[in-house]
Amino acid sequence: MAAVQIKSGVKYRRAVGYAIPCRDHIEDWTKSRIPVIGVVYDPEMRACYWVNLTEYLRRELGKGKGQKVCLWMKRRSWREMESAI
Repeated sequence: MAAVQIKSGVKYRRAVGYAIPCRDHIEDWTKSRIPVIGVVYDPEMRACYWVNLTEYLRRELGKGKGQKVCLWMKRRSWREMESAI
């Protein structure tokens, strides 16, 4: 079981990877009892990109990066997502 935050559009594309604004959700996503997965669909690339938001934010906050506003993602397969949750 997992929760999913889905975004769609090229506006989430960055020079390297993809980003989801997270400032308003950091506490919810890091304290969630189930993994929160972030998915960005890029209609021009016709591809989905995802990250385990809960794991990513816990790791980044542990490094002292508490001001993170966006999450960077690389394209991954759905099998990788299944094994991550």
